Amino acid sequence: MITSPVTGSLKALEDIGDPVFSTKMMGDGIVIVPEEGKVCAPADGEVIVIPPTKHAMGFRTAAGVEILVHVGLDSEKIENEFKVKVKEGDRVQRGDVVMTFNLKRLQEKGVRLETPVIVTNSAGASELVKTQQRHVNTGDNLIAII
Repeated sequence: MITSPVTGSLKALEDIGDPVFSTKMMGDGIVIVPEEGKVCAPADGEVIVIPPTKHAMGFRTAAGVEILVHVGLDSEKIENEFKVKVKEGDRVQRGDVVMTFNLKRLQEKGVRLETPVIVTNSAGASELVKTQQRHVNTGDNLIAII
């Protein structure tokens, strides 16, 4: 089970208008519009990627599921706004705070806050079952992998 890394309202991946995500080129998932500037680990596992601008983070679970949390759209153009609390190779537990950011400052810089949570590999899964909730809190069940 993948849990919500942020608190916020949900949108379908197909509805965000960013072709990299909406066409599922990166994988399938769901989008959360965050209400606070905190990202938590969506599962127990390892941090496998943090880009130089620190706007996103990739995780791998013990079962081999790879999860990308990408804070905001066009956020890769913004530097020095994301405070990362882990490094690549670190082990994390579901719910650990891994990143913080200032929502208001990102909005002022023109970043759309939609935050895709993507399963970038299926690890042999045949289906992703996404929550039907319209709003989630950090730690709520988000995606089941069957």
